[in-house]
Amino acid sequence: MASFDPVIQKVTILGIAGSPRAGNTEIIVREALAGATEAGQVETEFFSFHRRQFGPCIGECYEYCAEHGDCCFMDDFQEFLDFWLRADGIIFGVPVYHVSVPAQVKAAIDRLGNVLCSHLGEEVPRFSKVCAAITQGLDRFGGQELTMQYLIEHFLVMNCIAIAGDLLDSYIGAAGIAGGMELDAILQDEQARRTARNVGRRVAEMTRIVKAGLAVLAKELPEGYFFKRDRLGKKRAEVEEG
Repeated sequence: MASFDPVIQKVTILGIAGSPRAGNTEIIVREALAGATEAGQVETEFFSFHRRQFGPCIGECYEYCAEHGDCCFMDDFQEFLDFWLRADGIIFGVPVYHVSVPAQVKAAIDRLGNVLCSHLGEEVPRFSKVCAAITQGLDRFGGQELTMQYLIEHFLVMNCIAIAGDLLDSYIGAAGIAGGMELDAILQDEQARRTARNVGRRVAEMTRIVKAGLAVLAKELPEGYFFKRDRLGKKRAEVEEG
């Protein structure tokens, strides 16, 4: 097991803007990333669904996922997978589409779970990525809470750690109101931007705590806490050699 100083180790926080449009969701996710940098020792990355292509998971290619640790459909999923795997913490922002996430996000999440679970089987890692949900919709009762609940359940299914911001502004994440179709309508919701920034800082702080704890307890914990990206390729090689 590699050793390192948990006090000075940097963490990578990924902001995901899961909207087909480049506008309100990107604005609020970038606000959260700005909050993350306030925690110190943080590097940020950003992935937008704007103009990206994600086909749906069809399930019939299970054997390909199991053998290759990848999806047989070549589109923007492969880049999404790389971003997701190398992140220590994730801020996932989406607009509300029909009281849930956009279809592109659902497709990406379906394929993420299928690829990793099919390929790794019972060896699916305890990723322990610290994650938080951010949503924005057209009005105050536009499905934001239900959409955040969907994302939180996704975090839990993927063996990650779901958190929120500080009370009283944040209960299960950060929810905003973009009261119109304008690409910058979210700028009128100052509370949402403030809450998103707080959520981002909390993700970064908890990510540092988790990563430091893993470093301290490295010799006592199962290997599943220390997944490496190249494990996907090694899994196939081990099967072939066996």
